[in-house]
Amino acid sequence: MRRSHLLRFGILLSAMFLMNLVNPSSPLAEVKPQKSLYERFGGVYNIAPVVDEFL
Repeated sequence: MRRSHLLRFGILLSAMFLMNLVNPSSPLAEVKPQKSLYERFGGVYNIAPVVDEFL
């Protein structure tokens, strides 16, 4: 009896998770393009002084 309840609960959780992935308004479905590391550091004007410090 208890095992069947756990199985039903697992199936329900799996179905809810899959529905959340398929739903286009879901936050999991949105993929934001990530900036490159170069852009996140701020470009050449922010990277050059650091490189110059090492040279």
